[in-house]
Amino acid sequence: MRRIALLLLMLAMPLAPPQPTAASAVSAYFWERLTIANNSSAPYPLGTVLLPLPLNDSYQTSHLLNFSVRIGGAEVEGCEARVVERECGSRYLAVKCPYPIPPFATLSIETVVEVFATRFKPPSLNYSSSGRRGDVPPQLLEYVRAEGPWRYDDKGMRYLAEKARELVGDEDRVLAVVAKLVKWIWGKVDYEVGVGPRYPNETLPPTVIEEGRGRGDCDDQANLLILMLRSLGVPAYLKIALVADFNYGEERRLWE
Repeated sequence: MRRIALLLLMLAMPLAPPQPTAASAVSAYFWERLTIANNSSAPYPLGTVLLPLPLNDSYQTSHLLNFSVRIGGAEVEGCEARVVERECGSRYLAVKCPYPIPPFATLSIETVVEVFATRFKPPSLNYSSSGRRGDVPPQLLEYVRAEGPWRYDDKGMRYLAEKARELVGDEDRVLAVVAKLVKWIWGKVDYEVGVGPRYPNETLPPTVIEEGRGRGDCDDQANLLILMLRSLGVPAYLKIALVADFNYGEERRLWE
């Protein structure tokens, strides 16, 4: 099977939104087409397909305007769509069609979303107003656990936790801790889109932790940062969503 996704806005993974200064509102339209090709001689039954939706938070809202499904270029009816929410607030459009994809044919799903975004300049950071690592509220402690791709207690990733402690030293202010690690990762890891997601120990292997450079895209670098923060007791998680940008297009080809 082949999937081709055509995107017309930037995909980004912010960890936490800053406070806006000199904000201004802008709007954009996000158009996505996902094409699934059946290259076999038998009909292909299609399950539920998930398409990511633009982020909804304090600085951006999005509204689904339209979705359509085509098989072999002809629009079909009877497909159902609903918005579902996944981990950490990520939202998707779940599309389910009762029709299989005919042999050597394609099925395309198109969505149009209107996005209203607030643009602002990054604020000045005031470390003196930051909370301390020991002040983390109990309800946020679940975000410091060693789990998923952030297993800082695992033998193969423990060196990253040790490096985080070395970089931070005696610094106890959460905002300053985050700033130190962000600055270090920014200067240590080169941006590179890989075939698939990388674990933190693949983004920055032990062979380059002291000398050399790591490689990873925005997701990979975010996961590296999250692991290092969690190892220091600072709550962090990855929220995957679409953030509006302009003059951006991308085509990806994925094979299954």
